[in-house]
Amino acid sequence: MLKIDRRLVQNVDWLLLASALAVVGVGLVTLGYIPPSRGGSVIVWRQLVWVGLGLIALTVAASTHYRSLVRAAPAFYILGLGLLVAVLVLGRTVSGARRWLPLGLVSVQPAEVFKLVFILALVWLLTSRWAQLPARGMVWPALGILALPTLLIIKQPDLGSAVVLVPVPWEATTSYGGGTSRGPGAILAASRRRQRERYTRLRSRLLKAAYDGTVGRLVAGGAARLVATSALERAELVEDGVRPDRVAVRANGIGEDVLTPAADGLRARLGVPPEAPVVLALGRIARKKNHPAVARAVAVLPGVM
Repeated sequence: MLKIDRRLVQNVDWLLLASALAVVGVGLVTLGYIPPSRGGSVIVWRQLVWVGLGLIALTVAASTHYRSLVRAAPAFYILGLGLLVAVLVLGRTVSGARRWLPLGLVSVQPAEVFKLVFILALVWLLTSRWAQLPARGMVWPALGILALPTLLIIKQPDLGSAVVLVPVPWEATTSYGGGTSRGPGAILAASRRRQRERYTRLRSRLLKAAYDGTVGRLVAGGAARLVATSALERAELVEDGVRPDRVAVRANGIGEDVLTPAADGLRARLGVPPEAPVVLALGRIARKKNHPAVARAVAVLPGVM
């Protein structure tokens, strides 16, 4: 009996899949308006066949463990280079560019296929047992496997596909970060984490800009008095149109009981000498708080803990 791994179903991004199918549906409806005399129905059925083949390929790819793909990456890489060379010799020229390789009833664009092949080859390179260099040091070997295919793609010419490949080595090596885990999953997880961080920052900026431009501006303009927690925040409010005389600065405070030394001796628990100065950075862990700058500053101060 055929069994389907439940994790495969649970990890499907159903919203993304539904959105893609909706776009395909709109395309099919649009093609349906082509008159039959111009082959409209034939085009629609042909597109449906390709959609079906694409869904089959998607299922096969999603069901294949990425470690198996990474292990086969060197073979894929060599095959991809062979296709890039073949398209220069046997490829079909369209609009002055030789990018398509006819294979029987279909034509493929090796440069597009090689984008995925290159990512697999890069992950294989970074997770190889002999790759003991720090992550930043792996940039040069990564650029080494990038050079030849990039030149072959530019030769077609297809500068757009070549430009897409160039940032991939830097993104992968910096996302990897030289952590203790060297598996492909570590690289993929780190890359997804960086993408989430960028998306979160962008979303926060967009939401803040939308709020400040609508509700925030109305509230600030109609308030009798505004309290800012810093001179910088006051300057931002004034810049947004609030009268300076309506903005007061009151810094965030802290209760005296919080500053009372702990009875059991915090310095003794942390191993800090009684005479050593201590730097305390208050703030949530966020990029805008710039805690690394505090750590770097403390590192160059003599005798500071």
